Amino acid sequence: LHKALMKLQIDQIESFDAWLFQTEQRISTDLDLVEPNLSDIERQHQQLAQLQDELFSQQAITESLQNMIIIIDDSVSDEENSPSKYTASEIETKLLSLSERWANICNFVHNRWQQLQEVKIEFEQIELNRIKADEWLTSKEEEMGKIKTETNTTDTEILLQQVRSIQVIKKKEKILLIRL
Repeated sequence: LHKALMKLQIDQIESFDAWLFQTEQRISTDLDLVEPNLSDIERQHQQLAQLQDELFSQQAITESLQNMIIIIDDSVSDEENSPSKYTASEIETKLLSLSERWANICNFVHNRWQQLQEVKIEFEQIELNRIKADEWLTSKEEEMGKIKTETNTTDTEILLQQVRSIQVIKKKEKILLIRL
């Protein structure tokens, strides 16, 4: 029973270590840098949400490792008779390292989640402004098209109105370009 429990503990530690390593790799390849466009931000947002779900499911394992009572028989010096490949102090060191890595991943996910939320909101606002600017430009192009097709070019009142319209459009265009 003692040997089986020792093996189970070591297997649990090594399994958690492997999961942490894979998660650290995913973070460094997929989530380390904030992407430069909205679709990639949304993809990262989904990946981060999935990672948060995984962290939640790993929480029970983490708590069991934190509450682990190390069962190692250090009195057995012959490695063939010892069911553990680690000493108690090596396991304690390993558990400390796992705990630090776990905390780093949790902190990263928390901070990146907030950062992505802020960036996503900004990108959505930029996209909304772009759509509004496109709509405005389209309406002004239509206005300019009407001015170009005006056949009554001898009436000065109509010509002055067209000039004013063009001046207003140019002013608004400059303001729009400054905002973008």
